[in-house]
Amino acid sequence: MFVPLLVLRNLFRHKLRTLLTALGIIVAIASFGLLRTVVDAWYAGANASSAARLVTRSSVSLVFPLPLTYAQKIRHATSFPSSPSIRRPTSRCTRSS
Repeated sequence: MFVPLLVLRNLFRHKLRTLLTALGIIVAIASFGLLRTVVDAWYAGANASSAARLVTRSSVSLVFPLPLTYAQKIRHATSFPSSPSIRRPTSRCTRSS
């Protein structure tokens, strides 16, 4: 009984330190939860897509699309069993079924 009483007295003796410690714990738990949510949302798109999907990107940057001339090179690649559909990304998000 002596230890919990001692802890309570010291908690209320330094109110600013107690407040900052509690605030730090709350921020740590909230940031961990938000970070896990972002990571799970990031991988949700890849997990929901088809296993036969092929994604190509520019070697320069993620924001630059591939040139249209690459479409013929991809279509004539011998490693594909059938001709893939080449689609350029648009600003609208559409769901294909």
